Amino acid sequence: MTSNLLAPQRTRGAKNLLQSNIQIAHRQKQWHFPSDSVSSSAFERIAATILTLRKSFYRRLAMLKLVVTLEKSHLWH
Repeated sequence: MTSNLLAPQRTRGAKNLLQSNIQIAHRQKQWHFPSDSVSSSAFERIAATILTLRKSFYRRLAMLKLVVTLEKSHLWH
C-alpha cells in the first residue's frame, strides 16, 4: 500500500531529474560528440532516468520531449 502511495512522487522525481539532465546536456552542447566519454555519460544519465519512469505513458512522453529538445537545438542531425 505504501509503495502505491509513493509511486506518483517517484515518477515526478524521475521526470524532474530527466528535465535537469536534458538541460545540463543542452547547455554543454554534448550531443555533437557521441563517442566522447563525457557526452556518452550525459546521454546515459538521460536514458537511465527515462527507464526509471514507472508508467510507459510517462516514458514515451519523456522520449518525445527529448527528441523535440534535440530537434529545437539543431543537434539531432
